[in-house]
Amino acid sequence: MQIEIDGQSFDLNYMLFSKSKLIRVANIAKELERDAVSMFKTREERDRALTSLCKLNRKVEEILHDES
Repeated sequence: MQIEIDGQSFDLNYMLFSKSKLIRVANIAKELERDAVSMFKTREERDRALTSLCKLNRKVEEILHDES
């Protein structure tokens, strides 16, 4: 199904697919956040989760602030 926004045509199915990807990314971030502070994880696992969470956050910020 095609929709038109500001004179541009978009495939609604593609947009919904993208929405599911965003939900998946949010769930991954939530898991990383939980692992980064979990007392049931080793220090190494917590550090790895925190590093991954920081990388993910930087990429999201790049996308949100992309001016192109």
